Formats: sequence, C-alpha cells, structure tokens
Amino acid sequence: MKMLFIYPDIGGNINFSPAIQILTACLKKAGNDVDLIHIHEKYGVPVDHDVIFSKVMEINPDIIGVTTTTYQYELSNEIAKNLKARGVKPLIILGGIHAIISPDDLGSSYFDAFSIGEAEKSLVELLRRLKTGGDIYSVKGFNFKKDGKIIQNGPPEVVSDLDELPPKDYELINVQKILTLRNKWLGTAFSRGCPYTCTFCMNHRLRETFKLSCSSSYYRCQSVDRAIGDILPIIEKYKDLIDVVDTDDDLLLSDKKWFFEFAERFKKEIFEPYGIKYSLESRADLIDDEIVAKRL
Repeated sequence: MKMLFIYPDIGGNINFSPAIQILTACLKKAGNDVDLIHIHEKYGVPVDHDVIFSKVMEINPDIIGVTTTTYQYELSNEIAKNLKARGVKPLIILGGIHAIISPDDLGSSYFDAFSIGEAEKSLVELLRRLKTGGDIYSVKGFNFKKDGKIIQNGPPEVVSDLDELPPKDYELINVQKILTLRNKWLGTAFSRGCPYTCTFCMNHRLRETFKLSCSSSYYRCQSVDRAIGDILPIIEKYKDLIDVVDTDDDLLLSDKKWFFEFAERFKKEIFEPYGIKYSLESRADLIDDEIVAKRL
C-alpha cells in the first residue's frame, strides 16, 4: 500500500516533523510505500490547491494522511475539501494534535476519519486491512465518518517503550534544504508527554486519552543509548550542515538522571568530535547549579 502524508507547515520557517518521520518509518518497516507533500508558503509546496491536487494525482496514493495543529486546522480542512471536490477517492485522515483534542470536529469536517492518538500501531493495522479487504471501520485509534454517522473506536494502543520504534525516517524529507534554511538546526525528539498539568498546555488532554489505553507512565523517553544512536548517523552524514541538535521535547529535564547521562554522552560523542551543541526547553524551576554545570 502507498500512503501519502500532507504536512501543512506554515506561518514561519520550514520544519522537520519527528511525528511523520516515525510514522513513515513504521509503515516502511511493515512493507508499505510512503510519500510526502511538504507545504510551506516560501520553501515547500505552495499553498495552492491546483498544485496540491496535481501532486496527489501524480503520487496516486491508496490513503492520505494530513497532520495538523489547531493553528493549521482550517487550511488542512480546506485541502481535504478541495481534494474531495475534485474527485479524489482515497480515504483522507486527519492526524496530529487537533484530531486528538477536538475529535468532535470530524462531523463537520471534510475528512473521512480522525486519528485520535499515537498512531504507530493503528496506522499499520489500518493499511493492512485496506490491503486485505478487512473491516477498516473497527480499527482502534480512529474515529470514522460513514453514511453520515460517526464511528468511535476508542484510543489506540500506545508504545510504552519508545526504543521499540524504528529510527526516524530522514529519506522522505529534504534534509539538506531544511538544515540550510533552519540555520543548521537539526530538529528531533526523544520523549513523549510531560509530568506536569499546566492549564495552558494540551498535555492534560493528551494524558486523559493516554490513560484509557495504557497503564504505564504518560511520560516516556528513549534510552540514552537509543537517543544518541538515532542522531549520530544523521550528524555523521550532514555534519557540515549542523550546528545545533534542537530537541522538540516538552521537558527532558524532568528526568535528571537521564539528562546527566545524555549530556555526558553528547559531549563525548558529538560535541567534542563535531563541535555540535544541543538545545532543549525547560521550566525555570528545574534549572539549578548542578544542571547548569552538566549541560555539556
């Protein structure tokens, strides 16, 4: 099967997408083909429905997935609307944060389904059923729209151990172009979730969904071995184009032991031989003298 991902990446600089890169890696591992339309006003495919439609027809996918935040939802819905109006037949699914936190939007949208959680396992199962003619409308992790009715299947099974996932797929994106446009900042992610429940953040909503599908901790992180092992091949290949590894994680410093081990390994295996630094986000109340001393 062939799955096309459409990534509306608007409103700023062009970005990597660790979420899509994990999903495409999982689909490839299961024997599927993948493709990507990376939408960006200036540096990617333009926000032009004629161009997008032309590319979709050229790729000829069996299924289409659009990933979006709430900020990009209106554009994503317009893309689905225009593809449907032009007779595009494959199932069009919305994934990303908006689909998880606003599942009720499915009914008024132009999408056939919303992915309502982490999709590494559920998406592979959906494509398997599409290929074999199985019942796609009962796949957990998706809400479907069929004959004017909404079918709710509940949240998907999630991956408790992130080391089980394949390495992120860097073949589908133009790594050299993105690194150049991002001033040599490589985007990646090592963890999922956050132990805090700040009212302004989406994590409390994601935590509710997570609790329904897994009994382990909502916050999960790759082992340090796996984290370093994931980025080293990319650094070795593009070392002249990378100055900073920019972590797209909510709060890596929530696990102090992990951070100390990571900082030491990063210093020895990446900073000292290549001169590449890392960047991460934190709460101010987690920064102390010990953290600052261990940063590299």
